Amino acid sequence: DDPGRVDLSALDARKLGLTFTEMTIRAVIEDAVSVVGNLYRAKNLELRIDVPPDLPRLRIDAVRIRQVLINLLTNASRFTHQGGVTITARQVDEVIRVAVADTGIGIAPEDVPKVFEDFGQVDGSMTRPHEGTGLGVPLSKRLVELHGGQMWLESRVGIGTTFYFTLPMTPTPVR
Repeated sequence: DDPGRVDLSALDARKLGLTFTEMTIRAVIEDAVSVVGNLYRAKNLELRIDVPPDLPRLRIDAVRIRQVLINLLTNASRFTHQGGVTITARQVDEVIRVAVADTGIGIAPEDVPKVFEDFGQVDGSMTRPHEGTGLGVPLSKRLVELHGGQMWLESRVGIGTTFYFTLPMTPTPVR
């Protein structure tokens, strides 16, 4: 085992110092979009928000969920060369489900599990044109799980990738 490696399973709510406040998911999404907006404009990519105004407020750590969204939006911009990204949020039973859907290169089915592994990168070669540590998605998944939610993705090569995550409307933070 590499002693310098970050063990994401060891990241619990206390270590991360999560601070829960009541927020609308729309406010957090708009905040994240304002952070990555220039990145999208520079690549001439569309960035759309589709969130109904009447979604219930959530008890979340807004800074951490914004970080999750920025991670997903930054990744999506890296792998999307035309079109763009649509962020949707919907109430589904007792959760708010957020989707970040891109029109990018997509992920081959055999590579999907690697996306959620610590430091797992889909293309392991040093020549790949996409920078990053590979930590963004696993850490994002862990942050969502600490809110009592789940994260998964659906992807089709050449069509795009959608990352989904859920946030409970009455969260019971995981310890």
